Amino acid sequence: MKADIGVYGLSVMGGNLARNIAGHGFQTAVYTRSAERLRMFSEAYAGKFSNLIPCADPAKFCKTAIHRMPIVLLVRARPRK
Repeated sequence: MKADIGVYGLSVMGGNLARNIAGHGFQTAVYTRSAERLRMFSEAYAGKFSNLIPCADPAKFCKTAIHRMPIVLLVRARPRK
């Protein structure tokens, strides 16, 4: 399956953004460094959004791209204490 857009980083803001984009009908590839967070996100929203494409690694994330897929990269502003 090919994605229209990719969201890299599924914390609170990234997860909400990915669901919003998918809710508007776009094929959305998602990836995060934490395999556990990706699994939880996929289980929670797989039934609601059939156009979410969870990617287990960065290589798969890139392979889902159509030509020049826009990627939204969300990073933490400061490290956790």
